[in-house]
Amino acid sequence: MKKLLAILMTGVVCAGLGAGASFAASAEQDASTVYLVPGTYQEGGQTVCYTVPSGAEKLSDEECAQIHVPNAYRCTLAAGEELPAAVGNRKDKDGNDYSFNGWWTIEDATVTYYATVPEGSGVTYLYADWRADLSQPKDPVPADDETIILPNHYMSIKRAATGETERVTLFVSGTDVSSAYQFDYGAPVQLYNEWFELSYGDEVTVYTVGLGGSRKHQIAPILANGKRGVQFESSGNNHTGSFLAGGGDYTAPGRGEPMFKYAVNDTRHFRIYIKFYDAGGWMTVYMEPQD
Repeated sequence: MKKLLAILMTGVVCAGLGAGASFAASAEQDASTVYLVPGTYQEGGQTVCYTVPSGAEKLSDEECAQIHVPNAYRCTLAAGEELPAAVGNRKDKDGNDYSFNGWWTIEDATVTYYATVPEGSGVTYLYADWRADLSQPKDPVPADDETIILPNHYMSIKRAATGETERVTLFVSGTDVSSAYQFDYGAPVQLYNEWFELSYGDEVTVYTVGLGGSRKHQIAPILANGKRGVQFESSGNNHTGSFLAGGGDYTAPGRGEPMFKYAVNDTRHFRIYIKFYDAGGWMTVYMEPQD
């Protein structure tokens, strides 16, 4: 059986957020920018932020929204200096303290921990590892031939011609639709993917992490406030419903899990854009065909 290594990625692509472009551009121009992401947790129905008390500068809510990473810090130390520890007061259900176990990122499908500020150019996101049980090692976890790293958001495409299933990653970008779901990124977002191929009868199911606050992958949309549905959008002369079958109200008895099928008797390439509303209970889908 294949092992599923589900790494919850919080670094996302930032696009379409207006003023955010200048902040993201300034970070990319630096020789090296390291962001520390200590994380958050829920306590008494409230979101509590872990902190980085030294060696880093906390980003404002606006800056966090512009890079789509909540509770982020910009590291102010030089390459090779010892990274600071993150701090928090979280306890598990048995009253045991969660302890900081280091900073990690993913490099070449491997979870890598850093004790010092990494060298190199570009932007690096390091995430805090919090554990109530520190008996587990924090050595790199190498990927092997049977390891599948699942992104937070993806499409599962069942190919009609072969019966095989393909996973296509969905990325996160900003949107100017103010009522769209935020996925805890501090601003409305949409999921998207560049050109991918569909042939007649291919079945598409969307999986996400974060709808309804869940940290596990779920078929999207979820049942929220008694509502669960998929709507195909139009733009100009392009109507997504002319390519797809399915959609509609999935709260009706016997509808099963949300899924849509490519219903045109040809093979074409599309871009896809997905947004969520109503606490994650409603999903809109727009597909742009490649001319």
